Amino acid sequence: MATTTVETQRTVQLGSRVRVAFLGEIEVWTIVHGSDANPLSFLMSEDSPIVAAMIGHGVGERVTAMTPSGRQGISILAVLGADG
Repeated sequence: MATTTVETQRTVQLGSRVRVAFLGEIEVWTIVHGSDANPLSFLMSEDSPIVAAMIGHGVGERVTAMTPSGRQGISILAVLGADG
């Protein structure tokens, strides 16, 4: 019987800490309300096109979104949860 880790069961939600591959970099983002966003501190707004595309998706998935600079793709490497 295969064991599934908690990490692979989670999906991206408001408050999640998410390890992503984006524009050739590996980063950890925290998903926050728009008024709390600060991209320089990796606090990413749930209202941004890329984050909105990630909501509800999980580890191993790649999503794309249309942004002001064109279509962008992002890979979800880990969903760490709000405290993880």
